[in-house]
Amino acid sequence: MAVVVCLVVLAQGRPAGADARQALQQAAALVQQGRLDDAARQAELALTDPEVRAGAYSVLGAIRLRQQRLDESARCLEEALRLEPTLRGAQLNLTQVY
Repeated sequence: MAVVVCLVVLAQGRPAGADARQALQQAAALVQQGRLDDAARQAELALTDPEVRAGAYSVLGAIRLRQQRLDESARCLEEALRLEPTLRGAQLNLTQVY
């Protein structure tokens, strides 16, 4: 599962730019530790930044897949692919949902 990792620095509850990328990286690290609920929260924070939104939806979709929340996983992965059709991780994870 391709996911990304790091620390979260929040500015008024909304990460922007580098902070959103860090939230996305932290989500990946938390997934690797098996802390899926915490990882999902970090991925959701990253959704606020249009530059990493596709990746954040992909990571959140992968998390939901591991949690067996298949409808949510499909919605997230489809949104990731709508935003960035070439995301291989999202494509592969979506095949596992269906």
